[in-house]
Amino acid sequence: MSPTHGVLHEEGDGAPSSSAQKQQYDLLGATQIVSFTATPPSIGQFEKSTLSWTVKLPTHLLVPVRVGVAGHFSAPTPGGHEVSDSTVVTPWDTTQYGITLETAIVSRSIGSCVVQVDTSGCLPEESIPSGTINYSVRAALNPVLQGLPSSLRLRGDGVSAKTVAGATIGAIVVAIPLAISVPHWFDGTIDISIIINVGLQGVPPSASLAVNLNRVDVDPEWTWYSDVLSLGNTYTAARVADQIVTAFLQYLAVTQFVPQVASQLQAAIDTFLSLAKANDLHHRTFTVTEFSADDTGIVYRLCPLPQPPTPPPPSH
Repeated sequence: MSPTHGVLHEEGDGAPSSSAQKQQYDLLGATQIVSFTATPPSIGQFEKSTLSWTVKLPTHLLVPVRVGVAGHFSAPTPGGHEVSDSTVVTPWDTTQYGITLETAIVSRSIGSCVVQVDTSGCLPEESIPSGTINYSVRAALNPVLQGLPSSLRLRGDGVSAKTVAGATIGAIVVAIPLAISVPHWFDGTIDISIIINVGLQGVPPSASLAVNLNRVDVDPEWTWYSDVLSLGNTYTAARVADQIVTAFLQYLAVTQFVPQVASQLQAAIDTFLSLAKANDLHHRTFTVTEFSADDTGIVYRLCPLPQPPTPPPPSH
């Protein structure tokens, strides 16, 4: 046996060498899947299925390996040994699970096992149009902006909002056009873009609405009245003003804008859930399984929770 099989070798800076990483990755691919099953393989939504697996680690892999599925990992085990384990999952949609193998420096997924989930009880996917989002955001933020300093005022049509699709999560982009006027000093305009991520955090049915500030972009344009008041250096004064305005708007976004948008969206979700229960033949409780923004609006889906078991009749 080559003494380098699966052994960690370091570069001069102490980091694992690329050859060691490739070697361990390749060896992990030689892991034998003895069994990988789901019991039962088909379930109703939010029901449980047990994933069970047995794998045999390659003999030449001389470093400990953790074996896991769906976030559950076994204790580190040396190469050449079999590892058997299981975990319980409650997927809300048909899900494919893989076996994850991890050493200290690399990880690799192998194999697959699918749990089929019956989602026929879910309501059809629906959406909140981007125009409705724009109206709601304007209604939420305009009162906040009424409290701005007297030197700031909204320009044009005021606040506007649109939804956009993202690579991993959708967002609401809020545009705030402001005019700024400081008597005897300068006038200017500020175009603000506040990007607010929108989605779910956690796993249904325990998932909750996640509304988080992504970033605040500020594009100011100053018209300076006097070099004297800025000590003859309008560029330096403009940079200081930009920093002050950006910090102020960042503070407003975190403390006012994002909570207001989150409150509006949560109220909409609560309304959807209440209507779904009221209109359901069995008055089941529903939960949100999808809530994401794209270029057309916010798409959401509601699914019923399992009915609690009927209690047995009282014994006599």
